[in-house]
This record gives sequence, structure tokens and C-alpha cells, in this order.
Amino acid sequence: MSSIDDIDKEFHLRRAEIDALDQALARERVNIQDAAMDAGRLVNAAEKKRRKEIGATRHELADAMIVLSLVTLSRLRNSADVENLNKEMARINDQLKDDLEHLQDLEGYAETAAKVANGLASAVEKVAELAL
Repeated sequence: MSSIDDIDKEFHLRRAEIDALDQALARERVNIQDAAMDAGRLVNAAEKKRRKEIGATRHELADAMIVLSLVTLSRLRNSADVENLNKEMARINDQLKDDLEHLQDLEGYAETAAKVANGLASAVEKVAELAL
């Protein structure tokens, strides 16, 4: 299994590749328009066709980025680091359950001690009344 860092590095590498392609296509599309304007004419049929192709390819790159993100998320969920984190969280939850049970026991002891203290206080009051 890959670590989170390895998955992150690979994601950013692939994302940079997609971004570079997208930027190159965007520049080409602008250059087509600029070339036509510099020549003092409208974009011709071949240039229109190429601009449409570029648009379609850029949409495909956007879809590829979505797929890359979903695959990366899946890989992160199944990474060794996340598995170890889940195990550690389960261990901590078990310890917290034990601590809670211990505190509940102490609460029971405290209630019993309070009842005993109230009983002793009541007995002391009665002894004090009898002594008067």
C-alpha cells in the first residue's frame, strides 16, 4: 500500500501534467484568434474547427481531472496510513470506553459515599440533640 505522501505526490504530478496540457491548449486557442485578428480577417473554417477540437479536448481534460480526483480519493481511503489511523482510532475508542466504565464505577462509589455521609450527618445531629 502507498502512503498518503506518495499518493499526494503522484496526484500533484498528474494534475500538473493535466494543467500544462490545458494551458497549452488555451494558448493555442488564443493564438488562433490573435493570428486571424492580426491578419485583419475573421477566423476561417479550419481555424474554427481546430478551436472546437481544442474546446472538446479541454473538456476531456476537465473530466480526466475529475477521474484523477476520484481515483486519488479511493487510493487515500485504502492507504496504509489511513488504515493505521483507523486502527489507532479504534484503540483509542476502546480505551475511552474503558475509562467511561471506570468513571461510571467511581460515580456509583461517590453516590454510595454521599449516602453514607448523609446518614452519618443525620446520626451526628441525633446524637447532638440527645446530648443537649
